[in-house]
Amino acid sequence: MKDINEFQNWPIKDKFNFFDTKSNKIPNKQEIKTTQSFLIETILNSKENLNIRKKALEHFMNLVKLQNIKKRVALNLLLDDWTETEDIFLETTRLKNLFLFYEDEPEEIEEIYQNLVEHHESEVKSESLYHLGLVFFFKANVKVNKEGYIEYLTRSLEYFIHSRNSIENRIDAEFFILIVSNLLNVLKGREADLEQNLRRIVQLLWKQHLFALEDVVSPLQVGLYRKLYEFNNIKLSKPEDWLDYREGFNDLCYYFYEIKNQEIKNELIKNVSENLIRRSIEPLFALNFNAQICKINKRINEVDVLSKEHNFLLYLREVAADSKISENASKDFIVNKLEDAFPHIEKTRIEIEVKKIEEVHNPQNIMHLYEIFSDSSYENLLDVVISSCINLQGNQIYRNASENERNTFIGSMLEMAGFNIKDQTLWGKSRAGKTSGEIDLFVKKKNSDPFSIIEALNLNSLNKSYLGFHIDKLFNYDTTGLKYNFILVYSSSKNFFDFWKRYVKYVQEHTYPFKLLKYEEVEGYDYSDIRICKTKHLRKGKEVYLYHLMVDLS
Repeated sequence: MKDINEFQNWPIKDKFNFFDTKSNKIPNKQEIKTTQSFLIETILNSKENLNIRKKALEHFMNLVKLQNIKKRVALNLLLDDWTETEDIFLETTRLKNLFLFYEDEPEEIEEIYQNLVEHHESEVKSESLYHLGLVFFFKANVKVNKEGYIEYLTRSLEYFIHSRNSIENRIDAEFFILIVSNLLNVLKGREADLEQNLRRIVQLLWKQHLFALEDVVSPLQVGLYRKLYEFNNIKLSKPEDWLDYREGFNDLCYYFYEIKNQEIKNELIKNVSENLIRRSIEPLFALNFNAQICKINKRINEVDVLSKEHNFLLYLREVAADSKISENASKDFIVNKLEDAFPHIEKTRIEIEVKKIEEVHNPQNIMHLYEIFSDSSYENLLDVVISSCINLQGNQIYRNASENERNTFIGSMLEMAGFNIKDQTLWGKSRAGKTSGEIDLFVKKKNSDPFSIIEALNLNSLNKSYLGFHIDKLFNYDTTGLKYNFILVYSSSKNFFDFWKRYVKYVQEHTYPFKLLKYEEVEGYDYSDIRICKTKHLRKGKEVYLYHLMVDLS
């Protein structure tokens, strides 16, 4: 038998034979330290054959999973002692294995993934992005507040999408794109496509199993699919349509415990279940069963007090009768419907207005909200302009477009939102006050009265004379003295944040046609690539405002 201490000098055939046969034997306590040292030395030996290093790493991780090698030793290897190699398989295998220890060293492991998202090898980049998607999926499901949950799910989705787009046939990333997208839709009350997406998820799981060399469909993936599948069953349970309410309650109990019970001992699955129940199922119960409490009570008296169904019915009655859950569920429902009806209105504004409602079941209150968001108000106009800028950023056609082409796009978006627009209108007076000239976008009310002016310009740097000309031009063209007007800057600056800081300094120091009273930051719009402020001016004894928007199109 060859001496393992001379392994690096063995013929390559014998090395392969060792890992194919001898390595299957589980070392005893006396052998484990020797085996551990041998494997680490082989894995880190840059002069060793790459396929042998891969086999050594696979065997090492098998012993870690069997708890023959301690976690701390594995972390030392994968974190502290690891040296980057040009072998893609070895690097991606390391990245996959690192995630097994994420809960032990979350910050350090996440940093490694972040550092590799711009790797020159697409496979390494995709693997890093994929695991960042898992990291933020994990983070989302331990978040207590709804806003944090949505934020981290959204970031998780973005990483999975980037991972899928980096290389072909990234079925695992495609699977999680569907899972996370559907969790977000469920939370927002938009489950119309859930049944169709569940069929797509099953197809992906089958495809992943069919084309893999080994069984790569994890219990985690199957568990996540089952949670969404049973949620869909609960969502489809309409008590008013039940022909037999006893059978209906029995089925509902089964679906609920399928989500709640943890057949897979996985903390992430448990957290997903708890989030589904707390954030989506309980509000659904509160809305659907508030009027069914008599039937619930009748069924409670019929079933065995020691049965699961009895416990479930007590819980269901408690949720259905909870006025706070019912009120919050109703408000969320109203917010979701208003978002669908007014996609250009900032969600924060919708939530603020809905919170003001004292009686959510009063139809007059709901009609009042529709009137608020249908009105030609300056708040609505600002929301629509910002929404239009977001769409402009997302459309690659307008990255290198002219000012007029961008203005036309903004104008069409405003018209779709219900505002009357006159594009490039001859209206007002020129800078010299002698002849008519052009403004960019003239917004009118439904009765054709003047409402607001939007003056837009392309800028790649702070051209003070050009900017000052446009600001003064806007004031001079406004012969009515409108309450709010807009300066819209399409920025192509390479350093958007620095450009915005210099812009803000300029608008605070500029000498306007009408006295500057105050500079204000505009709150409620949290975008890194769209910045908003406003200046207050005194015009013939009246306060008027100029919104300044800068959108990054670099």
